[in-house]
Amino acid sequence: MQKRFLIVLSLFLVGGCFSNSGERLVGETVFNPNTLPPGTVQVSDSLFMIPLEGVDDDGCRGYRAYSPDGLVVQALHYRTSTGGFTMNKLDAACYENKT
Repeated sequence: MQKRFLIVLSLFLVGGCFSNSGERLVGETVFNPNTLPPGTVQVSDSLFMIPLEGVDDDGCRGYRAYSPDGLVVQALHYRTSTGGFTMNKLDAACYENKT
């Protein structure tokens, strides 16, 4: 009887870790990529670039890196003309025609 209870309890606990809504367990919190701000760019499974509000004097929008799984560089990032990201504003797509 106790063995059956432990098996059922184990299945219940393991089953609670799965979800089909795109959510996943990160530490003790549930991460859902659908809750990120509009304009967020997913770079990889666990790296997102979140746009900052507005643009600077050169018309460049900044992005900040975010990962639910680990540490990221805390610096401004800009979009490149190829769709990637750079921390060097001189390489940013918005700045290419300024030189």
